[in-house]
Amino acid sequence: RIEGRNFDIRKHVLQYDDVMNQQREVIYGQRGKVLDGENLKDYILSMIGAVAQKVVKSTVGDSQYPEDYSWETFKLLMIDHFGLVLRLDDEKIKKINPDELQRTIIEATHAAYEKKERDFGGESMRELERVVLLQVVDQKWMDHIDAMDQLRTGIGLRAYGQHDPVIEYKFEGMDMFDEMIASIKEDTIKLIFHARQSKGIKREQVAAPLFASHGE
Repeated sequence: RIEGRNFDIRKHVLQYDDVMNQQREVIYGQRGKVLDGENLKDYILSMIGAVAQKVVKSTVGDSQYPEDYSWETFKLLMIDHFGLVLRLDDEKIKKINPDELQRTIIEATHAAYEKKERDFGGESMRELERVVLLQVVDQKWMDHIDAMDQLRTGIGLRAYGQHDPVIEYKFEGMDMFDEMIASIKEDTIKLIFHARQSKGIKREQVAAPLFASHGE
């Protein structure tokens, strides 16, 4: 019975670790691209699209008519995320739909991005993207590990409510991971668009790689 109980405990530990290791593979895949010096331009452009989509959702909300969109929110988010003031004329505001608004944002942000690339120079821009992404990913990942540890500490209480703690941990952990990925995209884009030229851009890891108890 004791051996059976210890086996069940170890089994749960491995199941918890598997959740983190799956997430770790995604994060270290991103870090590997940066540390290997890969060209991240296409990746950054896809991030711009994801952030633009969030701006549209926050602007549109539950409104069905363009005149009811939260244009003040739109203005603030464009400045915060992209450092841009995007003015739309009154006629366009009356007719624009969410898809058109997203295309408008992407066109404006891509133009601003290309200008910044010309100002910085191609290779300096690539290194800026790598520096920013590495620092953001490392910091967000460390915060996520702490949050997952807290979740794991309290998740056992779910058993008293007839819920499987491991299943609850997987679902909540995935939600937290998705939020972290979205936050990485937002902060990366924000820092790149607000960056100013400087000398000595250097890639540095904020955290060293670690593995769960049954990792190699």
